[in-house]
Amino acid sequence: MSSGFVGCAGRVMLRWFRRVRAAALPQAFAVGIVTALVSATFVPRAAAQDRFTPIITNGNLSDCGNQACSAAIALAGDPNIFAQACQISGGTLSGNQCLFPRSDAGPSSFVTVAQEIFEAHLLEQAKAAAASASQVSMSAVQAAIRDIRDSLQDKASAANKAAPQGLGARQALTFDSPMMGLTRSPTAVPSPIAVWVQGYVDREWRDSNYGFFDGRTTTTAGAIGGIDHTSYRLFAPNDALVVGLLAGVTEMHTTSVIDVKTRIDGPSVGVYGVYVNGGFSVDFNSKVDFLALDQSSALPISSDLRTYATAANINYKFDIGGGWIEPTAGAIYTVTRWDSGMSALDGHTVRVQGGVRFGQSFNYRGVTIEPTLLGLLYSDVVIEGGNINNIGVPLAPTEEGKLFEQASLKLNFDFANGLSTSIEGEVRHGSLDHGAEVVGAAGRVGLRYRW
Repeated sequence: MSSGFVGCAGRVMLRWFRRVRAAALPQAFAVGIVTALVSATFVPRAAAQDRFTPIITNGNLSDCGNQACSAAIALAGDPNIFAQACQISGGTLSGNQCLFPRSDAGPSSFVTVAQEIFEAHLLEQAKAAAASASQVSMSAVQAAIRDIRDSLQDKASAANKAAPQGLGARQALTFDSPMMGLTRSPTAVPSPIAVWVQGYVDREWRDSNYGFFDGRTTTTAGAIGGIDHTSYRLFAPNDALVVGLLAGVTEMHTTSVIDVKTRIDGPSVGVYGVYVNGGFSVDFNSKVDFLALDQSSALPISSDLRTYATAANINYKFDIGGGWIEPTAGAIYTVTRWDSGMSALDGHTVRVQGGVRFGQSFNYRGVTIEPTLLGLLYSDVVIEGGNINNIGVPLAPTEEGKLFEQASLKLNFDFANGLSTSIEGEVRHGSLDHGAEVVGAAGRVGLRYRW
């Protein structure tokens, strides 16, 4: 009896154990799957973070107890500098953090690299500001020289002029040649002495190239003037040669994308000349800018510099209907010399330019009004020197070989008593690498008087 009871109890327990095991197996299987997924998700992530240590977080850089180091840390906190310092130091940028491999020594030199980047940015801004200041004043000189050429080449149509007189009379009213310009020997040449002055203002907006922080906004203002002497009938009955002296002053203010402020100002002196024979003309000018630079930033910079710029152009005017068209081509050679402390910025550039001008004249109440339109392409085909790359990677793409477009509209007013004035507006544009653009605008007013 007892053995039957034991056997029955054993069979009951066996059935209960089988039910429990059948119910527990799916739960155990599910727990295993969840465990495997958690391991697959978090273990590699932890391993990935473990491969990138230590971590530098922008805004949490440790101070090192002295003023110079504190200034460097403040510079490194700029988002642009932080990103570039992370890349140069061998780290990987992730949001506002820079992750370094264990074996890399980048973290220890991160602040030093950031400071070197900032110093290079200061020098790059100084170099660019000096080049721009010289070029803006050179553009003003070339605009004044175009006025001198035009004053020696009569462009008014025969319908709007009285009988031809003096230098610049059109052959359409005297001889049978259609050539415009200095077309007949005057019976009485005009006065050889003239003076002129021109004021200008220029504004330029420059984007930062992708991955860089080289953008800036520049405002330039200044005035330039000259006195010249004209000699007539040197090599032909219809030619004239103008030689003169010029002087001026310019002031430029630049603000970079990281709020570095640069100021450049100073005087200029130079010479110029124009030769005209009929529709043909050539001109040149050479000037020296004596400039002083001051930068306001955590690491202020001051320096003196000189720029030597020489330009030459060749032009030819053709009559078209009641107006004229003038193809033009030229080049500008600029040399920059800094004080010994910043002599690393010394360099030179060669700019080539070419385009065409259109003009037409009409008379209103005794005043000859002449609108002209200039379309110009230019490019700095040579940029040499000024090497400030002391950290092994470029901090700003070069503009060598980049093509820029320029257009200007001018109104000349000749009051027929030796006095003439002009007003001009200019726009320009250029596309750089990495999607950056340059947009500029300028305005000029001029006055010329011949005794």
